[in-house]
Amino acid sequence: MDKVRVGFIGCGPMGASEIKSMATIPQAVVAAAADPVLEKAQPAVEPYGAPAFADPEQMLREVKLDAVVIASPQFLHREHAELAAGAGVHIFCEKPMATTTADCEAMIAAAKRGGVKLMIGQVLRYLPIWRTAIELVRSGELGVPMGLVVTRIGGGFGSWSQPWRASHQQSGGILMEINSHEIDFMRCLCGEVESVYCLGDRFVREDMDSLDNLYLSLRFRQGAAGVLHSSQASFIGESSGKIQCAAGTICYRNAHDGSFFDVARQGKKEPERLALANEEDGVRRELREFIEAVANDTPVTIPGEEGRNNVEVAEAAYLSARTGAVVKLPLG
Repeated sequence: MDKVRVGFIGCGPMGASEIKSMATIPQAVVAAAADPVLEKAQPAVEPYGAPAFADPEQMLREVKLDAVVIASPQFLHREHAELAAGAGVHIFCEKPMATTTADCEAMIAAAKRGGVKLMIGQVLRYLPIWRTAIELVRSGELGVPMGLVVTRIGGGFGSWSQPWRASHQQSGGILMEINSHEIDFMRCLCGEVESVYCLGDRFVREDMDSLDNLYLSLRFRQGAAGVLHSSQASFIGESSGKIQCAAGTICYRNAHDGSFFDVARQGKKEPERLALANEEDGVRRELREFIEAVANDTPVTIPGEEGRNNVEVAEAAYLSARTGAVVKLPLG
């Protein structure tokens, strides 16, 4: 396939950004967009001479598409993925894949029935700090990973920009809406999760109906242990991590603002501070990889099963917080 004609479902800030990124990929054609607020879809695709729709089903029916990018709110991801799969259109779906493991499994099944590819947008894998950490650990240079501590906490007090984000049922809470990134990162480093224990509660966020401060203890099948601190109730923001391996340690701080990344290697007296290069915008890279998979009929780099597993860890954490018990995976 020389050119991949792409439609977009959801033209909020993320969807609009992805349209711009997609337009820079030579093999891709921005072919249409749909958003229930037509005033969002129209200006997003107007520069590319593409039509806009209020209804994604109408877009899929009236425009010849090879693929879609789903950037609608996550409680709609299953519905929109099933529409696309039923139309025989390949799917790139933003994180979190859905708000329940059951919905994720339904999306995977729909893609298989439709004979289409399904890729999930876990962009942290492609941003400099996290990409470099994953590459170092996977190279084996630092030895077997033993454990890690990851923190992503924020202030952000006041209402969310969209009401659905404050609804646990619609957003999946902060572990899915935000920390599907960190859960995916931890899985990239240490493999699949065997069990989850979570302590969490809602302390200050009256605008949310979900937990606003959580501590997750993860046991990975390969033996490593991990801790994730997730919060939207912190008066100081932080994004940091420490990854301990048998022959070295990685430490990063201030990952979203003035970051530093240190690596201490066995046998070296001092840690080394690495300068990290952003070789390609992360969103563009994940979209490019998806387009290449469609065009060349090759496997996608982040399949639906990866997104499903991230959602399952979050679901298990919420169950643990409610019951006070360690929750084994897989669920059910």
